[in-house]
Amino acid sequence: MERFERGERNRDIAAALRVSERSVERWRRQWRERGRGWSPVEGLTRAAEGSSPRERR
Repeated sequence: MERFERGERNRDIAAALRVSERSVERWRRQWRERGRGWSPVEGLTRAAEGSSPRERR
């Protein structure tokens, strides 16, 4: 999450990755809460499997 560490804006990250700003906002919040080792790939993998982190709790 080098982009977060560099202080890039959510809008710029979203445009570069072709995702919504809301997705980037969620990723940034999780990155802050879970620490530097977290990656949004975890969330994308769960979504592809058809279950969200909330459903797994």
